[in-house]
Formats: sequence, C-alpha cells, structure tokens
Amino acid sequence: VSQTFAFERTTTYEVVVWFFQTLASLFWISSVFVYGGFEAGDILQLLAAIAWAMSNAAALPNTLKLRPSSARSRDVELDAV
Repeated sequence: VSQTFAFERTTTYEVVVWFFQTLASLFWISSVFVYGGFEAGDILQLLAAIAWAMSNAAALPNTLKLRPSSARSRDVELDAV
C-alpha cells in the first residue's frame, strides 16, 4: 500500500520553535563531549539530551503538518457534510 503525503499550511512560528528546540538539544549533546566528563551525571545529561533530540525528530512531521493524503481527504469529506 503506497501513501502520498500532502503539506498543510505550517506557521513560521511552529517551524522556528521546532528549529530552536532541535538546535538547543544538539548543543546540549555537544556540550557533554566538549566538557569531557563521563561520570554518572554526565551520562544522564547526555541521555536526556539525546531523548530531547529524538523527541524533536519525531515531532517534525507534525510540525510540518505532513500527513497521508488519505487522512486529508477524510477531513475534506467531513467538512463537506
């Protein structure tokens, strides 16, 4: 089953927020390596930063409002009723 995707209108604000959240999480990851400490607290900081970065990556399709076109067509059908 192949799905096509369609973009809906995304606000600049949403993209800017996502971008800076992602940038902050990547800086946090980098800081652990720059600092060079790898004690238990440093490892936990690194894991938290990685989790935050993964959360931002998972949020990208929603931020861009990228959805399967079949979901979009259902919305159009519901609006017509």
